[in-house]
Amino acid sequence: MSTKTVEHYMSLDYPIEIRKVPEELGKGYLACIPSLGRWTFYAEGDTEAEALAKLQEIKRNLFEHFIGRGRTIPPPPPSPEREEE
Repeated sequence: MSTKTVEHYMSLDYPIEIRKVPEELGKGYLACIPSLGRWTFYAEGDTEAEALAKLQEIKRNLFEHFIGRGRTIPPPPPSPEREEE
């Protein structure tokens, strides 16, 4: 069983994708973390900032849930900068 905490996972640099929702689909913004599950770690908001803030809440709640259930949480994928080092 992992001894890593929610704070540990919250501090990791998971790439976030933000997309503008077309008007015909309701407007606003969608923020997600594809490497953790595009339709699991996602949030919507009227602005980019609101979508990101909601994503942080969802991320914390899901990390707590996963840790409590003993589920494995993958690390962030390597960034291009880290691969070059």
